[in-house]
Amino acid sequence: MELSRREFSKRGLLTLSSAMVVPAFFQRTAQALEATSSDNILVLIQLAGGNDGLNTVVPYSDPLYYQNRPTLGLARDAVLDLNGKVGLHPQLTDMKTLYDEKIVKVVQGVGYPNANRSHFKSTDIWTTGNPVHPEGTGWLGRYFDGQDNSKHPFPSMALGGSGQKALKGTLTGAPTFQNINSFRLFPDQEMGMERQADVTVQREKDVGAFKALHRMDGGHFAQSGFLKDASMKAFVSSENLQKMIGGYNSPVNYPNNELANQLKLVGKLIASGLKTRAYHAAIGGFDTHSNQAGGHAARMSQIGGSLLAFMRDLRSMKKADKVVIMTYSEFGRRVKENGSRGTDHGAAAPLFVIGEKVKGGVSGDHPSLAELDGGDLKYSIDFRTVYTAMIEQWLGGKSDRVFDHQFQAASIFA
Repeated sequence: MELSRREFSKRGLLTLSSAMVVPAFFQRTAQALEATSSDNILVLIQLAGGNDGLNTVVPYSDPLYYQNRPTLGLARDAVLDLNGKVGLHPQLTDMKTLYDEKIVKVVQGVGYPNANRSHFKSTDIWTTGNPVHPEGTGWLGRYFDGQDNSKHPFPSMALGGSGQKALKGTLTGAPTFQNINSFRLFPDQEMGMERQADVTVQREKDVGAFKALHRMDGGHFAQSGFLKDASMKAFVSSENLQKMIGGYNSPVNYPNNELANQLKLVGKLIASGLKTRAYHAAIGGFDTHSNQAGGHAARMSQIGGSLLAFMRDLRSMKKADKVVIMTYSEFGRRVKENGSRGTDHGAAAPLFVIGEKVKGGVSGDHPSLAELDGGDLKYSIDFRTVYTAMIEQWLGGKSDRVFDHQFQAASIFA
């Protein structure tokens, strides 16, 4: 099949996924960059909406907690004690199981200077790692920009949520999809065709044209070896991904919820042997301005159950020592409950890091409930120190190439 450069440019390439187009590969430099020193994998989980940290890691020993939360305060004897001062939400029993195995680090009081209470702005700050200029690339995207990504065209993948911005770099990008059926090179919905028969015919033509364009016998653009190599990697990955993961059937029964389904797919991708080194998952529903108790409890249960199943899955495939999971949310909630039995946008909050190589326990003291910043908890740990630990001590890179200045790594790993 002959296809001229002009014809190809006129038609353009269809979207590779909802967040990645094939031409993005054309922008990659062929220069060999710094090689990674690790094959460890990081799984980010976004708790979208602003998770209430006070009812996640509960300072049940402080009377001020109950004074500020007369209806939302969790009963002292129901809280899952961690260290005699704080405990987990009663629905985080599965998280407590992992904590008792000493593979959960509870990092308290995480935030950044001059906290922003906008969902969109603060999410941008967390995903870019830049409180001053959050409109740029993602913190993991910048990390992967400086790595040799030749082993796989997708160093990272996102499974829904707004946090895929964390994976976006200048030279690298991440495909985004909700399930494995939506990951394909030429998504049908992008063609704008009404009849399925026309869609099938057109898709076959496009695939044929794409193959012809990059055929190995000296076809068009053959002079650009890097272009051909990068684009064919994209084609091979998207066409064969389902086959690659089809051979793994997890022995673990995952819960049936949004987060568990995403982590189950991440488990399949890891078991398939992909070289992808970062995944982003997300669960929403944390913007609890009213009637918080029931909905928040349900999400705590989902988080704990999903994480326990995922860790058991990783252990069954003997990959648990290669994976670390980190949760984050754009902000916490205010200390005092509002008049609608909910909580409003706040600032500092805890996060969890889970993995076999994690130094389990509770990090630092809980933020003071007496010395507040306009009704919010004061942060004591800059979130970029946690990111620095992920980059330097887990992924095997240099954080000074990711942030505007050097941060000391938070104490996370054994």
